[in-house]
Amino acid sequence: MRKIFKTKCILMFLVTIHVFYPANIMQLWTIVTRYRCPHRNTFHDSKVISQALQDFTTSDAKYKLPEDDDSCEVRSMGCFQSLPKLFVPDVVSIRLTPNRCFNFCNEIGMLYASLYNGQTCYCGENFLGVALLTMSQDCKIKCSGDGFKYCGGKQSSQVYMITNCNKVMKNEILEGCLVRTKNDLFNQEEPLDKDDCIKICGKAGFTVAVPAKKCVCGYRQNVKTNSKGQACVRGTPYRTLAPDSKCDNKTLLPAGTNPPIALASFPGSGNTWFRQMIETATGVYTGSVYDEELIFAHGFIGERLPADSGKTVVIKDHVLHSLDAFKYKSAILLIRDPYDAILAEYNRFRTLGHVASVSDEMLKSRDFHLFVNRKATTWKNTYSKIIRRVPRLLPVYFEDSVKDAVTQIRRILDFLPESSFIHGPDLETRLQCLEVDVHSKFKRPKRSLIFDPFSQDLKRKINDNIRGLRQELERVNISTMPKYERQGVEKKFGGKSSDRGQRNRQLQKIRINAKDKNGA
Repeated sequence: MRKIFKTKCILMFLVTIHVFYPANIMQLWTIVTRYRCPHRNTFHDSKVISQALQDFTTSDAKYKLPEDDDSCEVRSMGCFQSLPKLFVPDVVSIRLTPNRCFNFCNEIGMLYASLYNGQTCYCGENFLGVALLTMSQDCKIKCSGDGFKYCGGKQSSQVYMITNCNKVMKNEILEGCLVRTKNDLFNQEEPLDKDDCIKICGKAGFTVAVPAKKCVCGYRQNVKTNSKGQACVRGTPYRTLAPDSKCDNKTLLPAGTNPPIALASFPGSGNTWFRQMIETATGVYTGSVYDEELIFAHGFIGERLPADSGKTVVIKDHVLHSLDAFKYKSAILLIRDPYDAILAEYNRFRTLGHVASVSDEMLKSRDFHLFVNRKATTWKNTYSKIIRRVPRLLPVYFEDSVKDAVTQIRRILDFLPESSFIHGPDLETRLQCLEVDVHSKFKRPKRSLIFDPFSQDLKRKINDNIRGLRQELERVNISTMPKYERQGVEKKFGGKSSDRGQRNRQLQKIRINAKDKNGA
């Protein structure tokens, strides 16, 4: 009897919903499965019907964005077997596309969007449950509204962070040229202007557009900086807003897979830049001993994991305490010219950001002088703690990476354990992506100063610490450190004379020479 009543209730529900909004049976079934008939009066409850209709029309009628609306810039957070319960609502659509989900989540004020089972869009305000999630490789179900794109898996969710929506297209120019491949898409009609070409390529899922005589679409890994002997598309390659599944997808390792490997550096040495390059090359998230909201918000989800989880490929550490070094058996020493590193750290310290810079006036202030005086020794001690306590070391110099980042990342990959990242054909594809994306958002733009902010006293102290670190490295048979010492004197510092120490040393030297001559 109960089964008959339930069947009757469902049929009446279907008929009523269909009267309000004609749709196919699969759409209606989706609503029915969410709104059961627990008792006879439920069907006649106008609130229940209203809620069902509202949910249903939100799915495909009320929420009706243009199909070509690709105005959201997103960052892939990865594919997960499950989602935190904070991700709501579950909007089901037979015409779901990634862009519709991104725009919907942005419209209701959510920062994260998740695509599930090809036709479901979830939205989330935060991603705090990341440490409890299990990564998946199963987000391969085509979107119900676009058979060329993927919208999660049967039991998996592809999560994106929405970084910007309804924005003016940034038209980011990529270095190099787009090499012709059989997968290029040519627009055979009249030539398109730049913005239309970029938009069309992005809507089609391509990550690169070349507005030339014909609009050519391609993929980021086919943009080469060294294309000798290869046929290139004539024109400037632009990055579209389409998510790049070939380059951006990353995963977490199973718990306990990787032993703690330090990415050790003095602050301001490009640690965040290197983390992004390592993640792109390995396809595995990096970790950190810190919990920086800004870093996490830009897609570094390993930032929230325990440092000893074993789920990340390397762990960012500035080694603030000597005992911190004991937990590592291997460490990558990311070393930068201390003059540049300390200046970068001062910029970060005073601007509270990773890419902004302070004014020239601040670099001439006593505050800067005291900061450098204190940090010169800290620069050396950061590496000394690791060198004395960690048996396996790989020095990587920032300046070498600026010249040839891919070569330095290959050195890091050779240093890492086999289990710490995915090998095979995808590795070379990711390295090709890295070659195009080597200039990160987290790398502070180079700034040319018309004055030298370092006084002679500061240079003496920094140079002494450079020599001290070089000696430490040579004790463990590392003799590759560049000559970072700087010469020359800045006679004015903060508006006051700072050459008194130089005069005293010169007078002392004259006295010593005179004494030696008299003794002779």
